[in-house]
Amino acid sequence: VVLFPGAVRAEETLTPVDTHETRVTVIAKDMYTMESDASSMPGEVTVNRGDLSLEYAYKAFDVLPVTFGLSYRHIDIKTDVPVALPSHLEGLQFLVGAKFPMPFVESEVYFMGFDLMPSWYTDDGGLDNSAFRLPFRLYGIYKPSDTFLFVLGATVNVNADTVLTPIIGFNYQPDNHWNFHLATSEPTI
Repeated sequence: VVLFPGAVRAEETLTPVDTHETRVTVIAKDMYTMESDASSMPGEVTVNRGDLSLEYAYKAFDVLPVTFGLSYRHIDIKTDVPVALPSHLEGLQFLVGAKFPMPFVESEVYFMGFDLMPSWYTDDGGLDNSAFRLPFRLYGIYKPSDTFLFVLGATVNVNADTVLTPIIGFNYQPDNHWNFHLATSEPTI
């Protein structure tokens, strides 16, 4: 079970802050998976997932977009399969990120972003050392207009099974009614 996919909360952190206003974002989600048969073994599994994300974004010195965030995920697992599974999983992640003009490039359409995401993933609710991870992501942004943005980069988590996870995608908003948000781990249209 993956608590936070490779590009965690990317939809909120990849787009540079365009205004001088401070932005606060709160997202709460709850997802219930109906009871279903477990593959290749007798028994059934039910999963209930709850997410809460808080984000604070502003422009430091009226120039540098900076983001602070907190994400919490709780997963309840109810099962009667013969494999011992934890009754719940928890994830707590902090985010500190910044976007800045791409180094060595004389253009206002290229940006670079860096996010540091100290995290704890556990099945017992404790924030001990063995639950700690320190993933980070580095990505480039190509923004030729206010309606289109392309992102390419990677998330690095040396403690994970998959150390390097690519980030690639785009956001496109042709008008006020349509928004193709595909630079994220949870794409939306």
